[in-house]
Amino acid sequence: MGAAHEYVPQTPGPGCRGGCRRLGRPSAHRGDERAGRRQRRGGGRALGPRPRPGACPDNTVVAKWESSRGLDPFSYGYNRATPDAAYMTAEEVVRSLVDIVSKNGNFLLDIGPRADGTIPEIMQTRLRETGRWLQVNGEAIHDTTYWSRMAQLGTDLRFTVRPDRAFYIHSLTRPGPKLTVEAPVPVRPFDRVTMLGHDRPLTWTLRNGALVVDVPEAARKAGRYVWVFKVEWHD
Repeated sequence: MGAAHEYVPQTPGPGCRGGCRRLGRPSAHRGDERAGRRQRRGGGRALGPRPRPGACPDNTVVAKWESSRGLDPFSYGYNRATPDAAYMTAEEVVRSLVDIVSKNGNFLLDIGPRADGTIPEIMQTRLRETGRWLQVNGEAIHDTTYWSRMAQLGTDLRFTVRPDRAFYIHSLTRPGPKLTVEAPVPVRPFDRVTMLGHDRPLTWTLRNGALVVDVPEAARKAGRYVWVFKVEWHD
């Protein structure tokens, strides 16, 4: 664990607003060498080669790293002087989580109890709101790894991969009637595209190398904070 307290030299992304550090060994649930090998398989899909150790393709830190911060922007512990309005919103928590995970990071979010051991109501509220988002979209976070082609596209899109199973597109802004992803998304004609939280498959096409997904109003209304589109692979 000698590297556990070294700061990552590259800037992982906007989600890293607290302490960012390298971890001495990769997480057991994401981003290890086996995940990289599984990405390359993908049934012949163009997921891209795994970069050499220590490389930083575009905006991904290949070495495992961690972003640490508190819900309270001024303190890791409870600070009674901090007004509720100053705490991170659920949208900020979810967007930070997605941004960090897409770049091979772990998100350590701190809460602090009062002196009597109780958790302040605003912290409980934020955790429950984040938990509700994860109930719907957690499969795009847990047991996933980063996409070795790129972590993000522009300011609004992030990507994660569930090796051998699915590819996820995270939209940090509410999509319009069509979501256009100008990247080599690993999708084939027989694959299924859905939006998590919306129970119907979506119509999609490839146009000039870009994935274009039709997003009905019902799907747009079903999302919150970050809208997650799933490309479910079928061999």
